[in-house]
Amino acid sequence: MNSTPEPPAPGDEPEPAPEPAPEPPTPETAPGSDGPPSPQQPPYAPPGAYPGAGAPASRFPVGGAQSPAPVKRPPVWAGVLTGLGAQVVGVVAMIMLLSVMFSVAYGSWGVFVLLLPFIVLLIGPALLMLSWHWRRFATGMLIVSAAVWLIIIGPCLGLALVA
Repeated sequence: MNSTPEPPAPGDEPEPAPEPAPEPPTPETAPGSDGPPSPQQPPYAPPGAYPGAGAPASRFPVGGAQSPAPVKRPPVWAGVLTGLGAQVVGVVAMIMLLSVMFSVAYGSWGVFVLLLPFIVLLIGPALLMLSWHWRRFATGMLIVSAAVWLIIIGPCLGLALVA
């Protein structure tokens, strides 16, 4: 037995073998690819389109929105300085109201009228304490208000009411 094929007969032409279908490009052979895709890079992605394909890995997209800056809140020392200035204005307003009291009879409301500027200077920062943004500022103002009430207004009221 001979294992070699017999030559075709002169009238029989052999059928041409069908051409194999072209293979679709694989990630290894995709144009512009440097090798197999990374787990984050889909096949056929343009080079540099994803962090694994040459672009620097970043938390934020290139040219996208940046993270917002932390909210700046006014510091306590700004509230202390503002509180000092407001208390000086309150003392000036009290002296002005004192001069008005001599010309108008207020009766028993006279002490309340004299303390009105300082009461307003307590209510304003107390309302600011409700806001998270202004809480530190209001704390500074209330520290100064407490010191003024303890050192100046309280002893003066005690002396005025006893005498």
